Amino acid sequence: MMISPDHPTFLRTKTHTHGNVPVAMAGTGIAADTFTGYGDTNAANSNLAFDEGWRAMDWFIKRK
Repeated sequence: MMISPDHPTFLRTKTHTHGNVPVAMAGTGIAADTFTGYGDTNAANSNLAFDEGWRAMDWFIKRK
């Protein structure tokens, strides 16, 4: 299972923006990372990044 928003929306601006979004994944072949929280800051600091959103689903499906 993979859960992710399609864009960040920061509380201070209350506006949709462009940028990294957090992803939560669980299942066979999905290893835990070092982050202990779910949020935009962790997404920006992650080594797991995709320039195009569809590539995240492609990566996720190939993990199975």
